[in-house]
Order: sequence, then structure tokens, then C-alpha cells
Amino acid sequence: MTTPIPAEPPAPTDDPRVLGALYGAVAFVILLAMVGLARRDVWPLITYHPTSATVDSSLVAGGPSRARDRYIPHVYYTYSVDGHVYRGTRVTPMDIRGKRPWAERLMALYPRGARVTAFYDPEHPEKAFLRHSAPEFWGLLAIFGGWVVFSVWLVVRAIRKRRRTRA
Repeated sequence: MTTPIPAEPPAPTDDPRVLGALYGAVAFVILLAMVGLARRDVWPLITYHPTSATVDSSLVAGGPSRARDRYIPHVYYTYSVDGHVYRGTRVTPMDIRGKRPWAERLMALYPRGARVTAFYDPEHPEKAFLRHSAPEFWGLLAIFGGWVVFSVWLVVRAIRKRRRTRA
């Protein structure tokens, strides 16, 4: 008497709904982080108004820490809005830290006595910065875009694979 050999169970396949939910959740968290960065770094580029300013002095703040060397360039400048004189120190919308050579190169763009353009918040004119760019944000946006494309590709691949195994 022979006993039938049981058929092998089908190989487990990735459920595209699970993959979609997983990558969708990660993309949502990254999107929230991007919105926070945009509010911090990009929104001032859109809403702040330009005014002329004069560089008074500059220095590199910070120094070596346990993790790594991090420096913040501070450029002291004077600007006026509606007849009121203000002093600013920010080069970028937020105090971005970097290696000492980077901070020194950035400070070299703003020598003492130089006439520069400062960008101030019209609702709070005491808030201002000099450099009208957010390169870190655009790099992160590119990474986020790559993550979304990769996620969609994985989900589409899983759906096609699942359809082929069902047919």
C-alpha cells in the first residue's frame, strides 16, 4: 500500500498590503520630518523680507565635542527696519553646525564692513539671517523622493509577483 505524498505548501509570498502599509508608514514619518524642516528652513526664505546690512564682525563658535567637531559661524551685522536698528548674528535661518573649515569659508564671505543683504521676519524684525538658501533641505527632499520611488517599486513588484503565482 502506498501513501500519497503530500504536496508541498506554496512558498510564502510577501503580502503587498503589508509592504504598502510598512513603507507608507515610514514615508509618512519622513514626510512629517520634512514638513518640520521646511517650516524651519524654507518658510523663512519665502516670507522674510530683504534689507541692507553692514557686517560688524564675525567669529566661529563651538568646538570639539565627544562625538565630533561642530562649529557655528556667527556674523555680527547691523540692519534697520522702519527706522529701528537691529543686530543680527545668524548666517542661516537656523544655526547650522559644521566642520571648522566649512564655518571659516562661510565667514570669509562676510568680511568686516561689507554691505550685505539681510532677510528679516516682518512680524518680528529682530529675527534675521544672511544666507538665502537651504541646501540641507533640498538634499533631504531628494532622499525622501528616492524613498517614495523605491517604496512604490517594491509594492508594484510584490503585486505583480503575487498575481503571477495566483495565475
